Amino acid sequence: MMTLPKDLPPVKPIDKTKLARAFADWAAKAGIPLDMDVTPEQAQEQMRTDGVRPEDNILSSELLRMRYPEDYSDKDDEK
Repeated sequence: MMTLPKDLPPVKPIDKTKLARAFADWAAKAGIPLDMDVTPEQAQEQMRTDGVRPEDNILSSELLRMRYPEDYSDKDDEK
């Protein structure tokens, strides 16, 4: 069983308002509009409208390709 050293500083909660402000600033600089009232379902529908196909699993398949290049070669791109 792993034990933590006793001399670690106490864990403090993050000020989420600073984090949210930093994210909003980054999004504005990147030209990404933020709508905090959008539900996950609405975001997914907008992605579909923009041509993203959920069944392609773009992010997870790329992560697998990077992690296991011998198992996920370019043959998968020939769909």
